[in-house]
Amino acid sequence: MNLTPLSTAYEHTPKGKQQLECYVKNTCGITAKHLARIYRVRQARQLIKANPQLSLAQLALECGFSDQSHLNNEFNAILQIPPAKYKKLIQQ
Repeated sequence: MNLTPLSTAYEHTPKGKQQLECYVKNTCGITAKHLARIYRVRQARQLIKANPQLSLAQLALECGFSDQSHLNNEFNAILQIPPAKYKKLIQQ
């Protein structure tokens, strides 16, 4: 999955930043930033499935999180399960 950062999306859209954010909010019912968080966590989930031996620190870097703690917080907030526990469930 290729995820375009919000800053890049803002630069390449014919709409203004506020128009794009309003469009996403009206279409999806959530903010553009929250949508980006969801996609980043989905990317992390897919990488865990594809390569369960990958360390959480490396996973955080590959998915654009600032560090492993950031990954843990976002993953747990969106999927309601910590990434380490999810990784154990995948490996079973």
